[in-house]
Amino acid sequence: MSTAPTKSTDNGLKSWRLFLSCFIHPSTMARSVKVALVVGPVLAIINHLDVFLNQGFTPSLLFKIGLTYLVPFSVSGFSSAQTMMAACLEGKESLTTHPEALSGGA
Repeated sequence: MSTAPTKSTDNGLKSWRLFLSCFIHPSTMARSVKVALVVGPVLAIINHLDVFLNQGFTPSLLFKIGLTYLVPFSVSGFSSAQTMMAACLEGKESLTTHPEALSGGA
């Protein structure tokens, strides 16, 4: 019984590697941080203002607010990486040769 990766397993691994390289790309990280800094406070106010006004800052509240910022960061990073990955797979751009073209100037 062979444990060598099959073609579909190998393609899946390559897809994950491409996705991760797109996700940690500097333009994706910059865009994700910008979105988190804009959307995060809005979500934090909507979700946690009543607790903050009644109890003040607690370690639990700070942790929850941190997670609140993580949501828009993750969504933005995922969508940016998916878009960059699709462009690379379609052959429109190369992640290594023209990453600025994929970033939209961000």
